[in-house]
Amino acid sequence: MAQIIKHRRGGIGTLKDVTARVGEFVMATGSINDLNGPMVFIGESEGVAGAYRPVSKIFQGSTAPTISVGSYGSVIDGTPFYATGNKTLYILSKDGNSDIDLTGNIEGNTISGLTINKLTGDLELDGDLNMTGNTHQTGSIFLTGDVTLRGNINIGDNLTGDTVNINGEISSSLIPSGNNLFDLGSATNSWNDLYVSGTAYIENISLAGINVNSIALPGNLTVSGTTILSGSVLVEDLTNNRVVIAGANGLLEDDTNFTFDGSTLKVGDGNFEVDVNDGDIRTSGSLSVDGSATIKNTLTVTGTTTIHGDETVNGILTVTGNTQLGGNLYVSGNLEVLGTATNVNLESSTVNIGDNIIQVNAYSPFDRYAGLSAYDSGSVGLSGSFLWDAINDYWLVQYSNGNTGKIVSVTTGSMGSEASLTDGTFPIATSNGTIGNSLLTYSGTTLVLNTNKFSVDSGTGDTTITGNLTLSYSGGTDNALSSSAIVFRNSSNILGYVSTTATTDVMDGILGYKNSNGALVFSTVIDGGSYV
Repeated sequence: MAQIIKHRRGGIGTLKDVTARVGEFVMATGSINDLNGPMVFIGESEGVAGAYRPVSKIFQGSTAPTISVGSYGSVIDGTPFYATGNKTLYILSKDGNSDIDLTGNIEGNTISGLTINKLTGDLELDGDLNMTGNTHQTGSIFLTGDVTLRGNINIGDNLTGDTVNINGEISSSLIPSGNNLFDLGSATNSWNDLYVSGTAYIENISLAGINVNSIALPGNLTVSGTTILSGSVLVEDLTNNRVVIAGANGLLEDDTNFTFDGSTLKVGDGNFEVDVNDGDIRTSGSLSVDGSATIKNTLTVTGTTTIHGDETVNGILTVTGNTQLGGNLYVSGNLEVLGTATNVNLESSTVNIGDNIIQVNAYSPFDRYAGLSAYDSGSVGLSGSFLWDAINDYWLVQYSNGNTGKIVSVTTGSMGSEASLTDGTFPIATSNGTIGNSLLTYSGTTLVLNTNKFSVDSGTGDTTITGNLTLSYSGGTDNALSSSAIVFRNSSNILGYVSTTATTDVMDGILGYKNSNGALVFSTVIDGGSYV
């Protein structure tokens, strides 16, 4: 079938409005910038304007195809194809595809504006290499000869991973680009020795340690850290026996109100004195301590003593009046509160006691009972008590009405080896008012006595007795007013009974009483005759 060839003159861009059938040829003249016609197109979509495929295009795909002679012949020979998988341009041929070598276009020519994303292998340059843009090199670079670098130079981009090694000598000054901008070393990576034969101009200096043979300062010396002096320090305007204090603006000065003569520290005109030989403290006024106070010797206070902080007394503290502590009280020895009618009230949310045993009623004569009494939010003048009765050897619970009850525990044993109740076992009273495991257990479905002697199924009511069943009473007498039945045990050890309903069944045996031994037996003989 003949195909229709459509020919449009003018710019190639006018083809966008032309429709063609599938497989029809379309020829176009004109040009698009430096792309000059004529060009040949083949229709690709039925009735769609501008749906063409240029015959002269470079085909591309992931892998260059293999041309089979028997299937395609030589009609596709010379077709260009770009493989995106290995980024190679091929010329297809039935005799085998060949990749296009473009290196001949580079050798011997001048290349400008070239961008190389990656170089593999060694790069050898016999002449000069002038680079005006950025250069990224991931491998090692070895340069022999003089190197001149212009512009901003960045060496390394990782503070802890990249290092700079300078084996040669620096023959120029190291001048920063701005004032007070950059450091030499850091707090964690500092330089070792610093050798300066000239003058060091340092505005501020922070030294961890310094050894100076001689120093003369025309101005002030400001030290923000600790200063250790191995020699004597002389301050000319201080008075003998006066305590040196910090005055205005941090200046050291002495004060007439603080004196020390080698044995006694005095404040004021002797209102407060401390003897450094025996540690005695004397004050004629009130004593107020806001912080911690440790007193190992005698403390004499004629006025009021107020302590707002912690106080440690290693000697004897005798107080004849009331004592109020606004801070903590630490007692390293024994704390004894004596008195015939002494009450100790502790108002605290939590009381921590380091001892593992708390003793009450410890001083004789002992009271009859000892224990603990407790109040709760519902107590109105009444409490519940937990008391020990040593005479009867058990604990009591006393209720708010005054009545008491014994506290029952499990069967006793040695400490750490006390007996425990077994899960599912009914407790039973044992000696000394305790309870222990009985022989009666319940598993959730069966009530059992002594493992298997007696059991009752809680669901069906089935009862099993391992031993004999003995009736202590012979039961009632059948006076023809009650219906009777004979009880029996079958081969499965289950009790049953014989119905009393009369039947016409033919029997070949009868159950009767044997007088010679008092047994009930089945027999076919009655009084020497046969039962028919």
